[in-house]
Amino acid sequence: MMVSLKSFLHYFSQPKPSVPLSANEQQQIQRLISAFGGQNNIENVDACITRLRVTVKDLSVVDSQALQNEGALGLLFLGSRFTLFLASNLMRCVSC
Repeated sequence: MMVSLKSFLHYFSQPKPSVPLSANEQQQIQRLISAFGGQNNIENVDACITRLRVTVKDLSVVDSQALQNEGALGLLFLGSRFTLFLASNLMRCVSC
């Protein structure tokens, strides 16, 4: 049985205390949710260090210009899944 290094390190690492989001970060999250067509349009969210992957129900209500205005360096969409390439300073608020 193989175990990924990520899983291994996660198992043996100490949990980090959560840091509250600033008001600016909370507002940015709300703007991102709106750009994806609102909370009801979002089916799934996944994040890593440089990407935010969001699966939406209706592509027609997603505002790609608003996503770029929020700092997306690039957008890629396949089917109903959007991948945003983000600057590292944005990832703290969207990956929490």
